[in-house]
Amino acid sequence: MFEIKVTEQFCASHQLRGHDGRCENLHGHNWQVDVAAESRELDKIGVVVDFEEVKRTLHDILEEFDHRNLNDCPPFDNGKNPTAELLAEHIYASLEKAFGAGRFRFTSVTVWETKDACATYRP
Repeated sequence: MFEIKVTEQFCASHQLRGHDGRCENLHGHNWQVDVAAESRELDKIGVVVDFEEVKRTLHDILEEFDHRNLNDCPPFDNGKNPTAELLAEHIYASLEKAFGAGRFRFTSVTVWETKDACATYRP
């Protein structure tokens, strides 16, 4: 099994409605997103998937959030809290939609709020 990982960053604010603590207040993070994909076979040039293709797609997904309040961005503009967990799930679904079924599959998306706190979504 072969695995690749790519990382991208973005800056955004959010607030967690109903949180019993400071996170209920509007605050910001320098978020980091790690994406992993795997395949049993490599393509004709010997890669799981082109790093640049995944990075470009991930960048496009994250561009919707960059320097914004996540509470105002779909899918969180309907009252759903923009937690690291739900953000990871949303990014995974967006990657799956962009790439579809194929020779490789995305295995995880990890969203880091800070350098020592993250949440991972695995299908």
